[in-house]
Amino acid sequence: MNTNIVGTLQSLPVASLTLSARNVRKTGGQSVEDLAASIQAQGLIQNLTVTPARGSAKFEVVAGGRRWRALRFLIKAKALPKDHAVPCKIVSAEEAEEISLAENLFHEAMHPADQFEAFKTLVDKGMPVEDVAARFGVTPLVVRQRLRLANVSPSLVARFREDDITLEQMMALAVTDDHAAQERVWDAARTPWQREAGELRAALVATDIDAGRDKRAKYVGTEAYERAGGGVRRDLFSDTTFFTDAELLDRLVEEKLTRAVERVRKEGWGWVEHRVHCEYAELHAFGRLAPTLREPTKKERVQLAKLDAEESALQQEGETEDIAEDHLDEIHAAIDALHEQREAIEQARVMDDPDARAKAGALVLLGHDGKVRIERGLVVRAARTTHRDATDAESDPTTSPQPKEKAEFTDALTRRLTAERTLALRAVFASQPVHALTALVHGLVLARFYDDTDSVLGVTVRDDAHCRAAGVDIDATRAAQTMHALHTELQVALPADAGEVWAWATAQDQATLLRYLAYCVAPSVNVMLNRSTSAQTTSGGSIEAAARLAALLTLDMADWWQPTAENLFDSLSKAKLIEAVREGKGGQAASLLEEMKKAGAVAAAAAALAGTRWLPSLLR
Repeated sequence: MNTNIVGTLQSLPVASLTLSARNVRKTGGQSVEDLAASIQAQGLIQNLTVTPARGSAKFEVVAGGRRWRALRFLIKAKALPKDHAVPCKIVSAEEAEEISLAENLFHEAMHPADQFEAFKTLVDKGMPVEDVAARFGVTPLVVRQRLRLANVSPSLVARFREDDITLEQMMALAVTDDHAAQERVWDAARTPWQREAGELRAALVATDIDAGRDKRAKYVGTEAYERAGGGVRRDLFSDTTFFTDAELLDRLVEEKLTRAVERVRKEGWGWVEHRVHCEYAELHAFGRLAPTLREPTKKERVQLAKLDAEESALQQEGETEDIAEDHLDEIHAAIDALHEQREAIEQARVMDDPDARAKAGALVLLGHDGKVRIERGLVVRAARTTHRDATDAESDPTTSPQPKEKAEFTDALTRRLTAERTLALRAVFASQPVHALTALVHGLVLARFYDDTDSVLGVTVRDDAHCRAAGVDIDATRAAQTMHALHTELQVALPADAGEVWAWATAQDQATLLRYLAYCVAPSVNVMLNRSTSAQTTSGGSIEAAARLAALLTLDMADWWQPTAENLFDSLSKAKLIEAVREGKGGQAASLLEEMKKAGAVAAAAAALAGTRWLPSLLR
């Protein structure tokens, strides 16, 4: 080795340099694209430290390995010439390892606050965001995120430098540029959970509208809202957009729905209204326009008869003893297909009746997904005079007195004789289950579809669950949508007038009556618990009874509900998130969450368990 060059600083070609085995950094520092971009923009700011290679004209890099890799990257990309030379300090082999250790051991990374304030200085001096990104090998989004962090209140940045505030909390506070609001929310957060990033962000956007979740925002769209002058707040760290002007948004929704109403009105309906929010109870208060059916054609009669014969044959085959379960499933699927064919034929028989349309109406509804749904053929039910109404009218002193008819029986005898008739009717009722089913369905259908109580049976269906009060967006659930579709299907077959329901019910077969019975009774089912440790449902039933019914019906909640950040994971502790992922995806996937912050763990859990049909214990 030429000892005369040791301790000197020389310009050496990159091609003459190799990485020394004495370089103490064996791992890390493999990503060089960002450093390469900086070297290309500003040149090599810090020289390399090298030692002459034994028995060779080359030099080994003992400090600056990442810089050496970045230089080779630029030469390979033809951003630098092959003979490009860089300043190198030459040291002896004895010094090499000690110098390498000192450089890596005592190197202190730049504090994040220094980094994003440095980016802000460059942009404030006029350098475009894209140029800053290119010079430092990052994306423009990263630069904008750093600029947003630099715009947090200086007092909070100072606390961040002192490690009183985490980077995750800084990202949450940066959702707004209002320093006063940032400081107010931080000072108001007294407990650790109030200072979690999600809680801080929620407090700062409490009056804003999440454009990705709110159905009104989905309906109008960000572009139209901004074009109308609406204020927008964008969270660069969660890719979320917030609308800040609720009054403007409501006006835009009203205008757009009004235009939709005018389009539907041209179809000839007697009335058309719109609803941004519509409870199922309000929708079900309407009757449905009875369809006008033409007589089936000769071809349709042949097709219907053929479908009936095929269904009858399949049903007989399905009743065979020892039939395989998978074959039985095939039979049921075939019967469902026949029903679909029959429904298509029946639908083709529906005739448009302009006169009937003029007496009915339509509702233009805004769905949870931000799309319009139109309910056509709605009929406002006429009020029926009930027994109570008649009694009230008789006792009303303002009504004209009517001549009192002389009673055939005394009141006491009337009560005694009708009591005897009631007891006898009960006995006969109990011995004729077919007719009992007819009477029961008649009473339930009157109450459910007509809001009418003109039934001889004192049977009511009570909904004690109060699911909406539990915080469930009922309209968005698959279960509610299924019930709504079933209601619409069943209502089409009912007569328009409640007074005709008895004749309709007595003409139905048992299978049809059972379908209506199941639908009408369904709202009385309640398996809600107030606490996870409760032994009884909110209506007093035991959880064992709930489990028995679920087992009988072969309920699998994975068919009806999937876990998301909003409906589950945001409400779980990090430990529970890890446990859930371990159950659904295994220990390796769960271990990835352990070093994450809560917000990251929530997103990771949602991604890991998507499509796995995993369920929390309460839903199994």
